[in-house]
Amino acid sequence: MSMTEVSTLRFGKISVEDRDMLHFDQGIPGFFHLREWFLVGEDDNPIKWLQSTGDEAVALPVAMSQSVRADYNARIAEGDLGDLVSEGEEELCAFVVVNVPPGAPWNSTANLRAPIIINTRTRQGRQVVSLNEDYSMRAPLFSEEVRQALVAQIAKAEVSERPVEEE
Repeated sequence: MSMTEVSTLRFGKISVEDRDMLHFDQGIPGFFHLREWFLVGEDDNPIKWLQSTGDEAVALPVAMSQSVRADYNARIAEGDLGDLVSEGEEELCAFVVVNVPPGAPWNSTANLRAPIIINTRTRQGRQVVSLNEDYSMRAPLFSEEVRQALVAQIAKAEVSERPVEEE
């Protein structure tokens, strides 16, 4: 088992098994020059980081599409998948890029319109555009009810952390 040592800004130095590397022959939009990536993150956290091996500062928060929307069906043009489908679609998994605004995680969104498709056998990946026009590039990650609960929870925590003023 061969390992590669990767320096990252967010996670420090990480040893990655070569079999865990993901190859993007066309890069990813905005990062066309970066071709080698890997996933990093806690097993119990649905959000992972797609970390570049070519630029230690570039890591994209991603989630499995089904964890964001259980009925996710991107409908991808076969030509857009290119050589990702070699033996069957069951080898493919879809990730969506997540945006977590600083200071307002309750307003997190997911790009359902342009999933990152990975062939789990060949470890090849590509970001593609979904034919499903119902999907947004900024779909809310949380329902309105959950967002309100998160805001209330954070506000409550901030109040309890304030120092008590003496009179």
